[in-house]
Amino acid sequence: MNESTLLMQIARKKSDKDAIADKVIRQPELLPEFLEGLRADKPEIKYGCSKVLRLVSERKPAVL
Repeated sequence: MNESTLLMQIARKKSDKDAIADKVIRQPELLPEFLEGLRADKPEIKYGCSKVLRLVSERKPAVL
């Protein structure tokens, strides 16, 4: 898996996952990238993507 800038941003401890979730809501075409991130080898990416997707599902479930 080729790690994108967004996935690398998620991997940072203090990344603003709320802002990233808002970006995904505004740009649903980013969803496949986050779904693929659930299969990442790095736990920081995997759990970060999980958290962002959970936030999206709470705010606007129709996007998923």
